[in-house]
Amino acid sequence: MKKVSIIVILAISFSWFSIWAQDTTIKGSHAISGQWIGLAFHPKAGTYPQHYHLKLDKKAYFVFEMGGAFQYNYYLTNRLSVRSAIALYLDCAVVPAGFVQLGLRYTLLNRGPHSLAIGVGPTLLFREDWHQFPEYSGDTFFEDRVFKGYQYRFYPIPDIEYLYRIKSQWEILANVIPGGLYVFTSSFGLRFSW
Repeated sequence: MKKVSIIVILAISFSWFSIWAQDTTIKGSHAISGQWIGLAFHPKAGTYPQHYHLKLDKKAYFVFEMGGAFQYNYYLTNRLSVRSAIALYLDCAVVPAGFVQLGLRYTLLNRGPHSLAIGVGPTLLFREDWHQFPEYSGDTFFEDRVFKGYQYRFYPIPDIEYLYRIKSQWEILANVIPGGLYVFTSSFGLRFSW
């Protein structure tokens, strides 16, 4: 019953956004963005906070990550786009990490200077192998996937992106990318459309 209620609420919300949204994006247009990957949130606290050198609290609920991402969008329709993205950064334990993604995005809201989109697509996540830490015994997200010193996982990561138009072709963006239910990473940047 709970699943049915959630599906009904999502369907109603999606319909409401679709009716309320206005199309200002043009089919066939392009957009590129550069982003700073910044603050990560661990809903259940960090698993190895002693290695999270940029944590903002004792249990590592909030940790700074450092790095960047680059995205390219091509609009198939006024609301649907194909996006490719690549990111390289230092993760919570300050080891090299990143992702490569190719997916679809759907614009839920595009009204005035505000835009809200969701996306999903196959994503290759990777990070330097955490087995270098003596107390690390593996995790349920990466499991035992290790290749040449890097843990990896293919994952259909959904993300949500908010854009605020500051000029006709320029937007400020904020993005939230979940790593399963274990960590939510935020990024901020600029987007240029043509």
